[in-house]
Amino acid sequence: GELFERVLRDSFFAERQAAFIMQQILAGVGYLHSRSICHRSIRPEHVLLEAEKPMHQSVIKIIDFRTAVRFKEGEIFDEPRGQILYMPPEMAGGRAYDCTCDIWSCGVMLYLLLSGYPPFAGENDTETMRLVQGSELIFPEGDWKTISEPVRDLIRTLLAYDRGSRPSAPEAAKHPWFRDSVPEEKPFPLHKCQRKMKSFCGQSKLKKAALHEVARRCKTDEIEKLAETFALLDTNHDHLITFIELKEGLDKLGSRISLEELTALMEGMDMDGSRQIDYSEFLAATLERKQSLESQTLFAAFQVFDQDGDGCISEQELKQVLWTGMDDSCEWALQLLNDLD
Repeated sequence: GELFERVLRDSFFAERQAAFIMQQILAGVGYLHSRSICHRSIRPEHVLLEAEKPMHQSVIKIIDFRTAVRFKEGEIFDEPRGQILYMPPEMAGGRAYDCTCDIWSCGVMLYLLLSGYPPFAGENDTETMRLVQGSELIFPEGDWKTISEPVRDLIRTLLAYDRGSRPSAPEAAKHPWFRDSVPEEKPFPLHKCQRKMKSFCGQSKLKKAALHEVARRCKTDEIEKLAETFALLDTNHDHLITFIELKEGLDKLGSRISLEELTALMEGMDMDGSRQIDYSEFLAATLERKQSLESQTLFAAFQVFDQDGDGCISEQELKQVLWTGMDDSCEWALQLLNDLD
């Protein structure tokens, strides 16, 4: 269900619960920004939680990208988007803004999660806009007396009036409050993951692409442990695993993998050539194959390739899905089809 529904039900959350959720939201925002996407409407209604799970165990998903926009480094915008309660001062005032509008929204959400109400809220939109643009950020003692100074410090940082003073999402995720509020990392089981990663790297390009589509369609409960492992490997919380992060994770395991083998793993899992492993690529490489082979999931993945819905995959359809900058010849696609036919 929506995080908003949980806020309405529970009014506010303990710091540990809020930290667990906000750490994931910042990771999601960081991932979007690393892909040059600004959401522009980060708010509780656009964050989904796993149903029937305690807050501190829920894996979140950011949804509703109708207001999202792609941006170039340093690009600014001037059209207000989203809900006024979560807008930064520059957007509410009709001035130029950039992707740090999402960081401000995260600050509003964190304030709301801990207190049950937003930091700037008037009786109507006009009053709210005035408060957002010029009101001092306060923490009423009656509601905030049991809430720690470190999280107040983080909120002040996220809600910096000057957009240039706001941290990036990965920087915010490194705030000491998270270290003190989120439980210590548990040792993670990479033995099986390492074997699966090696097996995945030896598969054909077609099978990798199919597993990638299957992974994107798996239910949350099927990939819960893998999601935890990914989060532990992703030490800077940017939703990407780098060569260094993978090496450090394998070192913790006590693996004696060589640099050549590690390089081969990275290249084999990196399907988009970014030199980093994103969440879907990691799942494709480590998912239990028996989970991948459920008929409904396989059919959904097949439909990605069968773009005209005729029940067959042509060389042109295969090329469109697997295209990664190869030349215009369809020989490689025909070879893949011949291998399967």
